[in-house]
This record gives sequence, C-alpha cells and structure tokens, in this order.
Amino acid sequence: DVIIDNLNKNYSIYSDQITYFIDDQLVLTNGNSKIYDDEIKIKANNFKYNNLKNIIYANDDVIIDNLNKNYSIYSDQI
Repeated sequence: DVIIDNLNKNYSIYSDQITYFIDDQLVLTNGNSKIYDDEIKIKANNFKYNNLKNIIYANDDVIIDNLNKNYSIYSDQI
C-alpha cells in the first residue's frame, strides 16, 4: 500500500502501486486506488493524475462520492 499526501492542494492518493513522474508531475496508480479531498472521494482500480493540469483519468469500476451533497456516480471510466 502506498499513500501520497499533498498538503498544498489538500488531497491524498492511496493505491496498491503508485508510479510518480516528477518532471511531468504525473501520478499513475494500479490497484485499489482512491483519491480524497474534503468534498470528493474517487475510487477506481487505476488512475492517471496530472498534477500540473489538475486532471484525473480513472478507469475500471469508478465510483465518485460527493461527501457534501450526498450523491454517487458510477462509471467504467472518467
């Protein structure tokens, strides 16, 4: 299990495996992956997160939970 905590942007990433490309500010996760902040929790088997553009690609059993508004979205990928 691997955890990345970004205190500047106030989010955490959890996964079985994480690869971080420093120059590109790109995070790839593989297996049982989760991204959390104060409002949103995203679960998927795999993520590609571009920290510079603040864009998340998730695939394989994706669940997005909005903790403040009490709703969930289910998808194969986002």
